[in-house]
Amino acid sequence: MCSTAAVCGATDARNAQVPWGQTREPGPALTPREAMARMQLPPGFKVTLVAAEPDIVNPTSFTFDDQGRIWVTESIEYPRESAGPGQDRVKVLESTGHDGHFDKVTIYKDGLNIPCGIVIGNGGVYVTNSPDVLFLEDTRDAGKPDTQTVILTGFGRHDRHELPNSLTWGPDGWLYGMNGVFNDAKVENDGRVFDFTCAIWRWHPRTHKFELFAQGTSNPWGLDYNRQGDWFISCCVIDHLFHVTQSGYYLRQGGPYPPMTHWLPSITTERHQAAAYAGLCLYDADQFPPQYRGALFMGNLHGSAINRDALTRNGSTYVQHDAPDFIQANDAWFMPVSQKIGPDGCLYIIDWYDRYHCYQDAGRDPQGVDRSKGRIYRISYGDPPHVPAFDLQKTSRQELIKLLGHPNVWWRRQAQRVLDEKFDPSMAPQLQKMALDTSDPTPAHMHALWLLVSQHAMDPAFHLKVLASEDAPTRNWGVRAIGEMQTVSRPVYERLLELARDPSPDVRVQVAVAAGRLQSPDPWPVLLAMLRNPQNARDPLIPTIIYNNIRPLLAGRGSEILDAIEKDQEIQNAFGDTTARWVRDAVNALHRSPEQVVTDLSRTLDRYASRLDDGNDERRVRNALQGVVDAFNFEGIGPQDAARRFDQAMRRQIDAIAAGKYGARIPATMIGLWWSDPAAVKTARQTIADPNADITIRAEFLRALARLKDPRNADVFAALVYDNSVPILIRQDAASALGAMDDATAANLLVWRFDQLPTDLKPMAINAMVLSKASARALLDAIGDGKIALQNMNENHARAIGDLNDAALTRRLADVWGTIRNKRDPERVRVAAEYKKLFLSRGGDPVKGWKLFDAKCAQCHTIYGRGGNVGPDITGVGRDNLDLLLSNVLDPSLVIGKPYYVYVARKKHGTSVSGLLVEDSDRQVVLKDPTGQFVVPRSELARLVQQNISMMPEGLENTMSKDEFCDLIAFLLTRQPPKAN
Repeated sequence: MCSTAAVCGATDARNAQVPWGQTREPGPALTPREAMARMQLPPGFKVTLVAAEPDIVNPTSFTFDDQGRIWVTESIEYPRESAGPGQDRVKVLESTGHDGHFDKVTIYKDGLNIPCGIVIGNGGVYVTNSPDVLFLEDTRDAGKPDTQTVILTGFGRHDRHELPNSLTWGPDGWLYGMNGVFNDAKVENDGRVFDFTCAIWRWHPRTHKFELFAQGTSNPWGLDYNRQGDWFISCCVIDHLFHVTQSGYYLRQGGPYPPMTHWLPSITTERHQAAAYAGLCLYDADQFPPQYRGALFMGNLHGSAINRDALTRNGSTYVQHDAPDFIQANDAWFMPVSQKIGPDGCLYIIDWYDRYHCYQDAGRDPQGVDRSKGRIYRISYGDPPHVPAFDLQKTSRQELIKLLGHPNVWWRRQAQRVLDEKFDPSMAPQLQKMALDTSDPTPAHMHALWLLVSQHAMDPAFHLKVLASEDAPTRNWGVRAIGEMQTVSRPVYERLLELARDPSPDVRVQVAVAAGRLQSPDPWPVLLAMLRNPQNARDPLIPTIIYNNIRPLLAGRGSEILDAIEKDQEIQNAFGDTTARWVRDAVNALHRSPEQVVTDLSRTLDRYASRLDDGNDERRVRNALQGVVDAFNFEGIGPQDAARRFDQAMRRQIDAIAAGKYGARIPATMIGLWWSDPAAVKTARQTIADPNADITIRAEFLRALARLKDPRNADVFAALVYDNSVPILIRQDAASALGAMDDATAANLLVWRFDQLPTDLKPMAINAMVLSKASARALLDAIGDGKIALQNMNENHARAIGDLNDAALTRRLADVWGTIRNKRDPERVRVAAEYKKLFLSRGGDPVKGWKLFDAKCAQCHTIYGRGGNVGPDITGVGRDNLDLLLSNVLDPSLVIGKPYYVYVARKKHGTSVSGLLVEDSDRQVVLKDPTGQFVVPRSELARLVQQNISMMPEGLENTMSKDEFCDLIAFLLTRQPPKAN
């Protein structure tokens, strides 16, 4: 469901006339008949009403049981945050005449509190009821459960749009579910604690084992898999569609990644009306015309639509493309939160039906949430016959096996689930024969194989036949079976090694996943074989998946693994910029102490440094030097502490390389700066000032030089700050270096010529001046003396100064700035109203506005695939409401998602850094802002303070003309990239 993080905040709905994410007042609610009359569907399709209020209200999830009855969860309690018993229910809807009219409604379970997922299985019903996942059983056939078991607990309730949801039986027999980015979860299982937010998780009904299948994305609320067993999810705010591979970590909407994570992108290439998605259904039945088979249907809450996507292959993953909308409701109350195929092959949709779609409105006006409506619709092509009475629990095993080839995936999946529950080893020969018969045009062979994989009924002889199949999906699942079983015979293991060069990238990516789960034999040779196949390096997914499955081995075998990778020229040529580099960084961080890293460097220099004209030797030296830089940076080791670890002989070797002409001179110069080698300092200064030098190297040298906090470099930094030919990010870094130096003379270099700075850079200069006590004192004095206008300083700056914990500075702050507010500033309300009137009177040019976005916003935000990743990607955020957009831009701290809170890390020696939290571990705290990342070792940290304010400063309108501001707003209101006329 929708939990939209705003551009940099959200609206105060008390002052808004239009609900969040909508473009106009939604008007009065429609009756079900009126609502259906407004719906636009493709020719030949028909919508019928299955159920509506008062029979159901506020439906959140649903499923069909083994008799074709509909089980639906309802939430009256939404948006209640506290856990505990509530008024919410599970209802069962039954068509007693089997005529499509669900005339019998029974309350099966009450006392729940925002249940968001439901499936049938193992003689009962599984329901998410955060913090728990429940298993309810009716052992007396009384129509109500007499047994309730908590199978999982520890899910959070901070965001009620991101509770555990979308329960789905996977092809492998596991129960899958999801959790959202703003909802902390801590689940204990089998002696382990799983601490996570956005993730796909799974639980096994026989072993009761819990796992995180993959992590990342946003607030996912739609989960389904295709005929090959590949998972897809839909989610809100960021890109809406992801292909999810086991062990993958995907782009997060916000919040820190675990250390040494390399995230994977979405497969989205085109977007729909708005970015509030709920539900996902891959259509695989014969009731719709053939062109719809394989289509992905998703509910679009703000778009009041059912969107449709198509997929094409991209190596071992996929690419999404828009298809024409399937349904346009033309009713802003339409909230399609889940879509599923029914026994008749039709598409069923549950509709929450409310004028409020998002937490912003529900939070400020919980009583305004409509708790009296809810609908279920059936979408059919023409008038299909109704399904007669059936009961899969009373169906024979042979009849169930026949259903594995049914053209409607609903029957195939239900038959597979029931067979899994009733599995008997005597079924194995027949299922094995089916699994190997890939000539069958139906997917029966895949379901038969999935059953055998679920049961671990994979004897070595049969397993080898599966792995030798000419059908790539069959081989794929033969490999996945190895990962599920975790221990296999030597012949199967040898075949797995061979499959590292399988022609299918789908098979190869699963080889890496299976190796990561393998306990016996040794998984490392399999992963090494994957690295020795250059085809894998060219795949968009495989290098990252290989790394993710090597990484758990590094704590115990890091040196062995890194040595094998570093010595193999083929691996270096193919994976040097991806997997090999990531492994080296991880080994240095996890396995090698700084002393060991230096010792290894010494050996490398002694052996190879005299032969840098040899490409292989130069690469070894460069990698070793860069490994030291990365390791020390990861540990947060400061320059002085780093320098003392190098004896004079090593310093001379490194200084000589830094003075040379080879690529190794770059990391050598970085290291030489630790002991302020004059040649290294000179090289760094010259490179930083060289407009023709690589921008990345210039930035790295600048930050390295800044870490010295040497006032003798202040003039170099100041020259960069005031040089209009220098890229803006370099100038920001230089300003930060001056501010963080905690030196009055350095700070005054920013104060004295502040008026000469371009408008875009002034806020960054103020940001720099609140990094230390000396610079903050210089800033407040300059404002007090009238040298810098007060409006250049905002509340973020005032809070940062206050957190420096200096009594004299705090008094001076009160004199110059005043009191820090805790409520919405009425001035911001006035400014928003003024600019709304201005924009409506003159409009703007979105093409010019895009250029302004690139100049002023793209350092933090991405839109249409361009920009930074400090703040959220705003491509899909609800930008089509002028009132909300102006509130986001002009009052960004009003409402902020937790991952976007600004944190201030105050160091023991008095300086501080601020930014978004990237990592908070026992080892260190890492923050990021538009200029980069800041590592603060725990040993140096005095205090970490969370501030409920946005990193985006107020007063953006003061940095541009009114015409320019209108152009920017015109661009932000676009739904597609604007093109010049």
